[in-house]
Amino acid sequence: MKKNNILKLGLILLFVLFFNLVVFLVTKKEHHTTTFWVAYAFVMVSYGFLAFAFLIVGNPKQKVFSGLSYFALTIIYHVLALLLGIIFMFLYKMNFIAPFLIQSLLVILYIGITIIGLMGDNIVKGSLERDEKNKQFLKRLAFQVSVFEQTVSDENLKKQLNRLFESISSSPFHTEAGVEEIESRLVETIDDLKDAVEDHDYPLVEKLTEDALKVVKERNNYLKLNH
Repeated sequence: MKKNNILKLGLILLFVLFFNLVVFLVTKKEHHTTTFWVAYAFVMVSYGFLAFAFLIVGNPKQKVFSGLSYFALTIIYHVLALLLGIIFMFLYKMNFIAPFLIQSLLVILYIGITIIGLMGDNIVKGSLERDEKNKQFLKRLAFQVSVFEQTVSDENLKKQLNRLFESISSSPFHTEAGVEEIESRLVETIDDLKDAVEDHDYPLVEKLTEDALKVVKERNNYLKLNH
């Protein structure tokens, strides 16, 4: 365990110790009803979630709800659980059902918001990672075409290849499952174009460049219609 985590755990244990010290110094044996212990148990659970947020979760700063980080949400939950716990401890004579239901609802809300928030954040991150990956993919293709443009000597072909370069460079970076087949065809066409350029087969270069332009247009139109 890292030194920083040991310090955090020590701090939490110190708060737990202080809480227990105050509670059991202030209360008497006759106060320790079922309602009291239910309230006490939920406070301890909130300390457990606090320790979990500090020590186990990889990124406690990860946003989970309305801009709140997981750690901030846990702090809010802990404070609410602590306040409710103290209130119900003092209301030790009441039936334990109401405190149990209220505090259970708070736990369920906290867990639910956390799970939904973390899942949503991961989905967004996954989407951004895919877009970044596709951005690099398009940049590589555009770079290849720029090399072809520098290689050929025919001015008309240079202009045509430049059109292809601009078309790829200006293509949207985001991607979807439906364009995978289109992008595979684009890669194959660029590979064939590379071979044609190396063989100085300019009629084939012209044809493949036009084919690639059509595939890029097909990809972009698909994304435009389905985004």
